[in-house]
Amino acid sequence: MSVDAFSTAINYWNGIQLSNLQKELDQQGLTIVENQKDGLVSRKKLAEQTREFKKISDEEKLQKIKPLLKLYQSEIDNITKRTKYSESSFLSIYKMLADAPDPAPLFEAAI
Repeated sequence: MSVDAFSTAINYWNGIQLSNLQKELDQQGLTIVENQKDGLVSRKKLAEQTREFKKISDEEKLQKIKPLLKLYQSEIDNITKRTKYSESSFLSIYKMLADAPDPAPLFEAAI
């Protein structure tokens, strides 16, 4: 391995700032887990309200359809927000690591 290969890899990995990246990943991971929990609770609530809606008379359904529809719209908005956050998190990591040189050959050469 040439000195240039080592130098290039070191500079690249210094630019990534792995310890900061790990902290960022930890925070993003916690946010994603929290979003998953919130999504599960929200979907269960929506399912319960949908079951209740199915049980009421047709006359009552005319009055209750609008609030139920708003709940569905809200759930879609929340899913969209969670998806955008997850995609953004992934893409920011991907951009940093996509062109990173594989450090394994450098480590092997150093041994």
